[in-house]
Amino acid sequence: MKTDLGSPKSIDTPFLRIRENCLELKNTTIQLSNISLFSTADITPEKFPMLSIVLILVGFIFLKPLIVPALITIIVGGVWIYYWYSSVQKAKEMKRLTIITNSGNVFPIVFEDQAFLSKVVTIMTDIIRDPEHARNITINVKDCTFSENASVVDNIYE
Repeated sequence: MKTDLGSPKSIDTPFLRIRENCLELKNTTIQLSNISLFSTADITPEKFPMLSIVLILVGFIFLKPLIVPALITIIVGGVWIYYWYSSVQKAKEMKRLTIITNSGNVFPIVFEDQAFLSKVVTIMTDIIRDPEHARNITINVKDCTFSENASVVDNIYE
């Protein structure tokens, strides 16, 4: 799960399942008793694409002699900036749950809803603290819902 530089890739998974003492995600199963740490962090937005400014400036420089290529260059630079701005706005809404096991493996999972992630952290903390408290919970990361033994989720907040 780690890249060559030691920084983990984010796991894109629609579901997390907690069954007995296991956390299942995609093709990976983690024994809950082997989790040494889990934490949340903001998603780091991409750096501003300086090359887009260069494209726009080059487009303005060549606007008179080569109008069509210059306009295309300006449009490409503008679309690039718009795409960057959209990704920054989306990153502000998202958070990453990072799970680290006793062996040092890192499993970062991206959540789009910060409030839902807070509930997930509360549930996982409760399950790790008291493994008999919950047995089977499916966490739908994509739709921000809980299922299967959902009454357990309700009991946690009582």
